[in-house]
Amino acid sequence: MIGSGFSFFGRVLILLQLFTGIRAWGKEGHYATCKIAEGLLTDDAASAVKLLLPEYAEGDLASVCSWPDEIKHNYHWHWSGPLHYVDTPDFNCNYEYCSKFATTPRFQFSFGSHVLYFCVLTVLPLHVGFTGDEGGNTITVRWYRRKTNLHHVWDNMIIESAMKMFYNSDLAMMIEAIQRNIT
Repeated sequence: MIGSGFSFFGRVLILLQLFTGIRAWGKEGHYATCKIAEGLLTDDAASAVKLLLPEYAEGDLASVCSWPDEIKHNYHWHWSGPLHYVDTPDFNCNYEYCSKFATTPRFQFSFGSHVLYFCVLTVLPLHVGFTGDEGGNTITVRWYRRKTNLHHVWDNMIIESAMKMFYNSDLAMMIEAIQRNIT
């Protein structure tokens, strides 16, 4: 049973990695990615995902994809903050933090609630990286005329700009266009 569960999540992870063109991850990015991934799941995979969803999601994966971001600052969920990223020592590409942390009781307790979100996070270049740049938060950049940090550009500003410039600020329209281009 465990083997089949992990292979399912492995397939979801691989599916999410295919979306290289939409790796910007604010709330809209999480929603868009999960909506697109949900539409590409096999019937068996979709059924398995629905078993992990809370009742209030009403079977809609995309509606809960940003939930861990929304609750991580709540004191009841403060412990989950470090799950949102994996820092490795600078220039050390063989760090094994994930495999060690995944065996802790807290991670196992929250597995069903967080697993889909974390499958998304593992493909994000600024959520798995060197400690020294804090996931791009210490790298100052300019996005058009605005001074900000690289992580904010990646998480929010890329999708916001694309939605505004190409899709009349309509997330559903952007999702449909991406779906047409990948299928």
